[in-house]
Amino acid sequence: MFKNFFIIAMSAIFSLSGMLPFVPTISNVSDEQYYCDDTYSGYGTNAEEFYETLTYDSYTSSLTKIDILCPNYHSSYGTNACTPTAGSIVTTYYDYYYPNLLPNYDPTYTYNNKLYWQPQNSTVNAMQQSLYNLMGTNTEAAGTSVAQFKAGMTSYYNTQGYSISYNNVTNSLTSSNVINYFNQEKPIILFLTSYEYFPSSCHNFGSNQMSMLGYRKTVGHAVVAFAYVEYDFYTNNEIFRTDKYLYVVFGDDTIGYLSINDTSYIQEAYTFNVA
Repeated sequence: MFKNFFIIAMSAIFSLSGMLPFVPTISNVSDEQYYCDDTYSGYGTNAEEFYETLTYDSYTSSLTKIDILCPNYHSSYGTNACTPTAGSIVTTYYDYYYPNLLPNYDPTYTYNNKLYWQPQNSTVNAMQQSLYNLMGTNTEAAGTSVAQFKAGMTSYYNTQGYSISYNNVTNSLTSSNVINYFNQEKPIILFLTSYEYFPSSCHNFGSNQMSMLGYRKTVGHAVVAFAYVEYDFYTNNEIFRTDKYLYVVFGDDTIGYLSINDTSYIQEAYTFNVA
């Protein structure tokens, strides 16, 4: 449904034609992991930068995405706030289908028959602050645990007259399953113990070579995935590498790629049911 809707502001990102695999650094985590990344990716942070290139004869690609993508927000309230930020992205997305999750607010607008997300504003920021407080961010440890995330989201949705439930998909992040989730218009929240992340803007692509700047960090972080892309690279008419990626809203106004060739750095992952 809603096949005629598309967020034009993000459409250029799907012209990307190549990505690189990685093996992330995995941190030792306790039973109760807290997600507290407050610097994210990007220039001027303490994330380690790295650069990769790939040469090939040709490639093919396939893309599956939720119809209206996801809004692209940053943290606007408090420290160690990646988890309430991810919650605000999910909540605004579902407000499109379930009105008044953000009371008296329309999260989208139409221009020239095309659908756009409203830019982050005081309504979204107030909802982020509410989630931050309801989740008890920084009250038990730096950041937010998954249990706190669920409790805060449940409380917020109940207050707005809705219920929310959580489907643990941590062990089912295969290509076919991820495609199925997105075909059902379900974004996925990922709780990461570490990451190697490729912003969509930090790449150069040619007919036979692709290069990309990435960021590496060992810290708990939460992001929201809304698309799956797969690339097959060929040399001498044979596939020599297949790369599988989730396209994610990273929580600092950037969008980019996380590999699911290896999912061991994903501590937990959830889709949602709202009623």
